[in-house]
Amino acid sequence: MTNTTTKKWYRRSEIIVGIIAIIVPVAASYIINNSKDKKELSISYSQITPIISQSNEIINNLKILYDSTEINNVSTLVLKIKNTGNISLTKSDFIDGPIMFKISNINNTPSLALQVRKKEDENQQNSELNFSNIEEITKVTYLPSLLNVEDEIEIEVYLLNQPTTKISLIGKINNGTILGPTPIEIEENIIGYETFIKSLTSFFYYKWLTITVLIQIFFLSAVSAIFQFDTIGEPEGEGIKPLLFLMGFMSMLIAIFSLIFIVSVIIYI
Repeated sequence: MTNTTTKKWYRRSEIIVGIIAIIVPVAASYIINNSKDKKELSISYSQITPIISQSNEIINNLKILYDSTEINNVSTLVLKIKNTGNISLTKSDFIDGPIMFKISNINNTPSLALQVRKKEDENQQNSELNFSNIEEITKVTYLPSLLNVEDEIEIEVYLLNQPTTKISLIGKINNGTILGPTPIEIEENIIGYETFIKSLTSFFYYKWLTITVLIQIFFLSAVSAIFQFDTIGEPEGEGIKPLLFLMGFMSMLIAIFSLIFIVSVIIYI
């Protein structure tokens, strides 16, 4: 009979059970603490894009009027509001009323907002959108009626000329946070690996279900790699050393990539 004290640590059942007893409660506690209700809005904005530009070739034959005033240059600015939390938001969550965008003109180009419209409103029925011009500052206010998780609102602001702008935000969410505003280009240019991680999470639908599956893959592949590498040194593994080494190496790679994906899901999602 083999004495249990001579067994290697990973072959002793009490040690394996102890490792599982440590990992499972810690993982469960982490998942529970991070799955609490989180109210969060992420705000972003586009570059100023001209849609009507003055042209010397046609300016004498073309006149564009807005409220009986002739204009030659019009640009657009897109504001995006996205519910990036894990709970729906209603009007009552906006404790200071509508969120307000302050669009300041920081160059000498005369400009004002001609109109604002909801380009994408998630079919809301009672949202409120208004704007006003005070000297060189345009104020756009928006109050959603209901923003479900992942809902994204797009607001188009039509501006006279093509000003250089500075955008700030005023608003609060009850027991929540508002992130931004940040340029849309920063978010949209992050592609590749982050897109893969988001696609992986979308496949399992839930962030913590994805992490749970990855933890299981990591644990199984790590244990498999340990046993396969150990078997190489045993008498029964002498004839198939190359195969055991290859299998152990592949299991080790799967464990490493699973761990990388776990960290990535926590960071990006």
